[in-house]
Amino acid sequence: MLRTKKDTKVSKLAGAITHEVIRGDKTEIQAIGAKAVNQTVKAIIVAKMMLKDSDIAISTEADFIETKIGKSPTTLINFKVQKSQFAEDK
Repeated sequence: MLRTKKDTKVSKLAGAITHEVIRGDKTEIQAIGAKAVNQTVKAIIVAKMMLKDSDIAISTEADFIETKIGKSPTTLINFKVQKSQFAEDK
């Protein structure tokens, strides 16, 4: 599982996603806060572009998860990324 923050480098996260997908694994990415979610979404799009040359398509699913940080309840977004069964249009 990967976790992102507002200053996560999009290219590094995209590379990690690409690596996991090529290995055949599904990966989960957790983000708390609007900026972290934004970085995650951009990284998923970049990973999709990186994988296009390998004829690998990915699908993404997102869910809210309630958790606590310290004593404070908070909500994070959990992204699940995996190979897709649908072929990309070229």
